[in-house]
This record gives sequence, C-alpha cells and structure tokens, in this order.
Amino acid sequence: MSAADVLTTVLAWFREAKVASLDLPDHSFGGPGRSLHQLTRAEAWNDRLLLELDKQLLLVLTAPGEPLVAQEELVFDKYDQLVFDWQEYGNKRPHLEVYNAGAVRFVAQPRPGSL
Repeated sequence: MSAADVLTTVLAWFREAKVASLDLPDHSFGGPGRSLHQLTRAEAWNDRLLLELDKQLLLVLTAPGEPLVAQEELVFDKYDQLVFDWQEYGNKRPHLEVYNAGAVRFVAQPRPGSL
C-alpha cells in the first residue's frame, strides 16, 4: 500500500471520528483518553505520511503499512520509522521522539447514542 493510499484511509477515518486520542508505542500522549486531537493537515509524499494534529503535533511515518481500521480505532503497527515532533501547549518547548517499532493508535470517542 502506498503512502497516498494510506492517506486516503486516514482522511476517511478522521472524517468520521472528528477527534481522537493518541497512543504512541511507549505511552499515551496526554494521558489515556483524556487528550483529544483533531487532524489539521495530512500529506503523503514518496514513502512518507505526514499527520499534523491541532496545528502543533507532527507525526511522520516512513513506509507506513496498511493501517488496521475499526470504527473506533486507527492503528499503525507497521512502518520503518515514526518521528513525533511536538511542542508543549502554552510554552512551545520542543520535543522529538523517534520509534522504529510499536503501534501508533488513534482512538475515537464514542458518540452519544452509539453505545
């Protein structure tokens, strides 16, 4: 699956989900289910997928495999590298995390009446 095909899947999933929490390979960003993020930009070029959340958090996946898609989850468990570049809210202090394995999971919040 090409990065462009993965992009199409991501856009369709976020169109339905609207917002989602972010679980990285070694921790939940902002705490489990507490921080919800909106996709503000998404691009595919060559073998890379760029996902921007909240106009502040950047995820770059190199050679992303086909994501696992469920109604409430979008999971990337295959990629060559994940770079997570983010700034703290309020003071813009920079952080960079690099992963070569592990799952990246977006979890949508159930909508009222969907349980």
